[in-house]
Amino acid sequence: MLRRAALNALIRLDGTAAASQGLKGVLLQQAATAAQAELQAPLLRLLSKAPAAQLLQQQQQQRHYAQPAGPKGAYTMPSVMQRPVSIRATMVSSNLLAEPYKGEPPKLPLSAWFTLGGWKERLRRLHGSIKSVFTIAKCKRNIPQWTLPAFKEEVLDLYQKINKQLAEGDRTELRHLVTPTVFSDMKRQLKQREDGGWARVEWGMSHVPTIKECQVVQGRVIALDPKDDSTGFVQLTVKFPSKQRFAAYDRRGRLVAGDLEKEVAVVDHWVFEHPLRKQTSNRWRLAARLAVPQPKSLAA
Repeated sequence: MLRRAALNALIRLDGTAAASQGLKGVLLQQAATAAQAELQAPLLRLLSKAPAAQLLQQQQQQRHYAQPAGPKGAYTMPSVMQRPVSIRATMVSSNLLAEPYKGEPPKLPLSAWFTLGGWKERLRRLHGSIKSVFTIAKCKRNIPQWTLPAFKEEVLDLYQKINKQLAEGDRTELRHLVTPTVFSDMKRQLKQREDGGWARVEWGMSHVPTIKECQVVQGRVIALDPKDDSTGFVQLTVKFPSKQRFAAYDRRGRLVAGDLEKEVAVVDHWVFEHPLRKQTSNRWRLAARLAVPQPKSLAA
């Protein structure tokens, strides 16, 4: 009907001498639009009955959240997206070091019994020992099946694995054995080795320390909430006396550092950390490698 009306108007306009060319163009465009709509109407009615059209209509209904909800262009999310979601974040490390071990203190002189400084030093050492005992108690309480001999055996195995992977430059394996802070330090160490021309490193232990030789010299606890153990971490410092061999070679195979024929006595002090939160994925990780100075005599 619209097409016929437009055509009739165009015909009448053609017969009038006063008709303008612009008005004729507008009427011609309207007639073409009406004709196209009449041709598409039967096809649209046919497609509306097809399963594909129904599926398209369902998808458009599901995407109703993409339609503006108000004059300001705000959008309304579907009810599924408005439900509260609980997210639990688990820290693998505190990334802090509680009271780094400074080495075995020297014996107090006899005069320490008669001076204020001597008694303060005795009290400080006693306080540190109590902290270590407290840390061991936390391990027994919060870490399933924890015992001191089993812990020493586990960290001794970690000590050998980490040294081996560090010598080989295996960053992927190191990432799972150490805390993020230590891993960043090790990546810098490996980069310095590469920049220095170390293409290959050979490392080995000629004397592996026994379980008895591995000593737990200090224990500390870090907790965000002292009343909630699930927010805390235990840190145990272990002393490893060993004898090692080491050699580094450049790309041509020339020796640039160390010597595999020479045996070196090494005493390492490593700090291992474990979360107190009870989860099956928790494990001991290397949290620090300490440079412990030699003991000095204490003045009276």
